[in-house]
Amino acid sequence: MLGTLGRTFRGYFAGQVLLALILSGLQIVVFTLLAIPYGVLFAVAIGFTTLVPYASALTIVLVSLLLALQDPRTGLEVLVAAISVGQVVDQGIQPRLMGSIVGLQPAWLLVCLPIGARVGSLMGLGDLLGLLLAVPLASCFKTFLDLWAQRHEVAAPAGGEPLSSPGQ
Repeated sequence: MLGTLGRTFRGYFAGQVLLALILSGLQIVVFTLLAIPYGVLFAVAIGFTTLVPYASALTIVLVSLLLALQDPRTGLEVLVAAISVGQVVDQGIQPRLMGSIVGLQPAWLLVCLPIGARVGSLMGLGDLLGLLLAVPLASCFKTFLDLWAQRHEVAAPAGGEPLSSPGQ
């Protein structure tokens, strides 16, 4: 049981670091194409602040404002580019990658995050901790349910065949 918990949490947080690297890499490419001054530094800062929920949004705004002080057009380009790249990663890459790492379908990831934030808030842990723990805890719960079903020989019908009642 503890091995499953440890494996799930390690996988989840390793997946988060991988997503931060992917986001940073994509933003480096986009910022380089746009010739953004200090683009690599900004891309890495934005990418790695994704490890803390909501921190990357704040970083994007701060970087955009900082660049807008020198050139408003550059600040706006960074804002639009960073949000666009972030959406591609959040909507396209993250659900599939994290789903494969933690063993949950992408739809379940989208369901467990707001629930985790709410439960964390209700328990006095805060929304942030609830968000950080939601996916690994949901994955552990699914793993334990799967093990329980195996031990009690509860299985879904193969191939989607309807269950037949006795006497048919």
